[in-house]
Amino acid sequence: IELCKINSEVKCLIVGDGELLSIYKAKVLAAGFCERFEFTGYVSYTALPGLYRKMRIFMAPVFDESFGQVTPFAMHIGMPVVGYATGAIGEIIANNNLLAPPGAAEQLAQICNKIWQDKGKALEISQFNINRAKDNFSVESMIASYQQLYNKYNLPRSNRILFIALNPSAQEGGGADVLWVAAVNNLAVNGLKPGLVVFSRNNLADKVDG
Repeated sequence: IELCKINSEVKCLIVGDGELLSIYKAKVLAAGFCERFEFTGYVSYTALPGLYRKMRIFMAPVFDESFGQVTPFAMHIGMPVVGYATGAIGEIIANNNLLAPPGAAEQLAQICNKIWQDKGKALEISQFNINRAKDNFSVESMIASYQQLYNKYNLPRSNRILFIALNPSAQEGGGADVLWVAAVNNLAVNGLKPGLVVFSRNNLADKVDG
């Protein structure tokens, strides 16, 4: 809303559902910006890439979260990411100039507007985010980290045990499930099949090869 106040070109795409959705819609209505906001409601993870590509800047919806998956997802596609300086987002995007203090909506809007106005800077951030996401938050980089860990301790293959704990309250079929299952399967492909995998939900185990 604060961004719409200072930039008449901006249109906002709000993706997701939850108990706060009605509050957000009411605030947009009260501000008189209904025609500039689109609320998608819940969407599947498979639909997210197409929605990301419709955006020019990604404003991370993180107010108090340890690690928001949607941020590295957006970075992988090459989107500039802005947000509040809370949780792990500072470590994820590695650029404090793109963060505002928690709750400082006007400051966050100013940060976003500067990127909107400076296409060269936006392109620079985009390329940085693509590289950082690939090097730090991809399945391939995860596999490489596990390989280094196993090699560091020189464990016999029969004793190589990988524990994976997923959030039991997370929605089934969510991004964490997809990434972790892919990681375990790729470990096997790379000759590092773990001796034991522990999931927080039994129905995930049958998705792992072997």
